[in-house]
Formats: sequence, structure tokens, C-alpha cells
Amino acid sequence: MEDFSALLKRYRNRAGLSQSELARRAGISASYVNRLEEGERQPPSRSVVLQISEALRLDSTATDALVLAAGYARERQAVLSIEHPILGLMADILQDDHVPEEELELLRLQLELMKRRWNPQQESQRA
Repeated sequence: MEDFSALLKRYRNRAGLSQSELARRAGISASYVNRLEEGERQPPSRSVVLQISEALRLDSTATDALVLAAGYARERQAVLSIEHPILGLMADILQDDHVPEEELELLRLQLELMKRRWNPQQESQRA
């Protein structure tokens, strides 16, 4: 996955905007845009990433890529997190390339056990 600074620079260049113009549209300083693109600053808050995305007129796929590169959940996952925090946590775990397959399988098995325990009718319907 492309890091935030490289992705920001690529999207800005693709939009044909200078750092100053992007900054003006996003309501941030041009020096901040420069530092972000140079990797001298950590990715900004989620809300600023979304302001930048809007200023660049990115589609939902590109916005998701920029949001993910900044270390945040995609838009859909953010909504899930609001609906129930465990859903957001699950989405983060399932998207993390560092989680070993064995751990994901253990998680799946645990969820199946919980489902059986709380929904015994479904288990009896299978038999």
C-alpha cells in the first residue's frame, strides 16, 4: 500500500493543483501540505484527510485509499464503528495484513461458537 505522503502528492498532481491551491481549497496551510507530502509530518486527523479529499474532488475509492493510507477506517467502516464499536474493531482486524491467518481462523471459530450459544435453534435446524 502506498504511504500517505506519496498518495497525497500523486492525487494532487493528478488534479493539476499546486500545493498552495490545494491548501486554500482544503482550508489548511501550504507549508502543511508540503510537509505532509515530504513525509515530515504524520498524516492529519481523519477530518482533515476528508477535507483534502473533498478539495481534490476524489471519488469514493480514492477517498478510501487516502483515508486508509492515513491510518483510518474507510468511510463504510467508520459508519459501522458508530453503529457498534465491535464492528469497527472487527473491520480493522480483518483488513490488517499483519494478522496471521491462524489468528483469523481462531477469530472465526470463536464467532461461530458464540453464534451457536446465542442461537441454538439454527444449530438444531442443521441437524
